Amino acid sequence: VNCKMGDKMEKMDSPASPYRLSWTAFINLGMLGVGLALEMLSPTSLYFSEQMEVSITEIGAMFIRRAAGHIAGALVCGKILDLTGKPALVLLLALAGTCAVCFALPLLKSYRLAGFLFMFQGFSVGMVDTAGNVLILALWRESKYLNCHMYAMHFLRGLGTFVAPLFVEAWVARGLAPMSAWMATGAVVMPSMFAFFGLNFTSQPKIADKSDKQHLCVRKCTKELLWASVFLFAYMANEVSFGNSIASFASAWLEASEANSRSLASLYWASLCLGRLVAAFVAPYVSQVTYVVAHLVAALLAVTVMFGLTRDPESLEQDTGWWLKVVLLTATFGFAMGPLFPGMVLMIEKIQQAPLIGTTTSIMVTLALLGKLQAVALTASIGEHLSEYFGLLQIFLCVCTLGAFAAMVGGSRTDTH
Repeated sequence: VNCKMGDKMEKMDSPASPYRLSWTAFINLGMLGVGLALEMLSPTSLYFSEQMEVSITEIGAMFIRRAAGHIAGALVCGKILDLTGKPALVLLLALAGTCAVCFALPLLKSYRLAGFLFMFQGFSVGMVDTAGNVLILALWRESKYLNCHMYAMHFLRGLGTFVAPLFVEAWVARGLAPMSAWMATGAVVMPSMFAFFGLNFTSQPKIADKSDKQHLCVRKCTKELLWASVFLFAYMANEVSFGNSIASFASAWLEASEANSRSLASLYWASLCLGRLVAAFVAPYVSQVTYVVAHLVAALLAVTVMFGLTRDPESLEQDTGWWLKVVLLTATFGFAMGPLFPGMVLMIEKIQQAPLIGTTTSIMVTLALLGKLQAVALTASIGEHLSEYFGLLQIFLCVCTLGAFAAMVGGSRTDTH
């Protein structure tokens, strides 16, 4: 029996192993699906309020419930992975929960049940977010393809989020029932769900070395992890606050048309996805420290220059000024921000000199999600002054992110090249 298990693990450890590639493919497809599912509420909120016969404000409360579930799912998933050692089962249950909610929402009439289901969906997505990062590391650790697959997974996660509003718009344009788009999203998640049902009966990726468990427990709460978590907190606050506020900034401060303002937000998210896609091909061949630093500096420079050039909105009256001072710099900022989250996940393991176990990854992902909530709180607290302080807020968050990165790398004696 031991020989057979050894043979299975050897096959999985082969770079071209169909077994390892199948795990990666279905993790990526699942990430694409949960990215879609997580963003579907925004473009369908009006239709959902009509179905529930409640106000749009009451539908807004669903975002809070889902965010609470998202954080809880990300936090507990790592511990479950460490205790069970059955990542396929964990992903199966998480994807099944996401899929079930997608198929149930178009049929709901109960507001209370809808609130519970959104919290449950958030919990399921949080589990997928943590498990995906843990498993890509476990599958490709010590492989030259690790960086490529990590960035590719985050690209597909972001792509799902980006295309969700476009998908709903196209769905409605074809005369289809808006809420039925949720079922199509569930159909995207379903193949990965069935795949992990099958993979549950095969040998599982080795998440952490149990023989070195004591060492891992000591290492999982180091100062490097603390600074990495602070980095991800500030990064997510920066990423989300810019994406949620750029359209309002362009409309209120720059007096851009509604169409141009919306296009600017779409450009930002598209550029962020592009940054991760490019990183999937480039990052395996460069130093991770150099790559992340270059993107951090580029992001800070882009938002600083943009803030300086847009202090006088009248200078943007000509088309050239709009394209050079706003559009190009927004795209640059989005592209620069794209690789930072997966880049940090890749770096912390080398800096810690120990594998990232599930519990450790949960801490990082949870802090990142709290940063996302902080972004919403920051923009809400600024309120009507958001347009005036938009640039300063982004510069501040960029500096915080860069400072956390410098503290982490500067305090480490490990060569992360």
